[in-house]
Amino acid sequence: MCFGQNKYNDWFDLNLKGKPKSVKEVSLTSLTDFVTRELNASLNSNLLIEEYYFDTIGLISKKFSKSYNGTTGYWLDYSKIDILNFQDSIILIDSVSNRHIEWRERKYLDKNGFLKRRFSEIPMFPETIIYQRDEFNRIIQVDSKSYHIDAGVKIKTINELNANGDIVSEKSHIERSFAHSDKSSIEDKITTYQYVYDTKNNWIIRISITDDSISKITQREIKY
Repeated sequence: MCFGQNKYNDWFDLNLKGKPKSVKEVSLTSLTDFVTRELNASLNSNLLIEEYYFDTIGLISKKFSKSYNGTTGYWLDYSKIDILNFQDSIILIDSVSNRHIEWRERKYLDKNGFLKRRFSEIPMFPETIIYQRDEFNRIIQVDSKSYHIDAGVKIKTINELNANGDIVSEKSHIERSFAHSDKSSIEDKITTYQYVYDTKNNWIIRISITDDSISKITQREIKY
């Protein structure tokens, strides 16, 4: 798999150093919330899992995702999908979950060769994401839009980074619209992050804090 001659790679946008072969992230909501609200639920159903495998130039070659409230996840193997390379964009085409639904994702690159816009085309669930970067090409703002049959959501997120390039403050403005209502739901949220790092300056524990309370704890397993 090759995305052409550009500077785009997933190591950079995930702020990963040392060229890791794989990263597994396991997240759990606040432990006090888990004990209070989910005591009778299985631990696995309350875990968010993201797992990434990288090729030799730092692009994700395979990934696994499992959402909250799910017992199983799904794999996406980029070596088995069609990839079309253009000078300023990349198009990926695949079938979703063997249901004969074509999934298409377009990635557009800026003049420096970094990702500036992502458009996912899944029937009934399209999503557009626009990235703004600082002078070091690091992502400092993300604007996303997605619309379903009877609802839509727009999110503007502004990131503040620490000296290591990781997000320490995330300000989100969320606007949700519904087909049955003329009024949108508006939410403003600030999440801050604290980290524990390994010897290569990649974080291995991240604590998310929202409204002065721990909202999520994430542990990373990194293989180099």
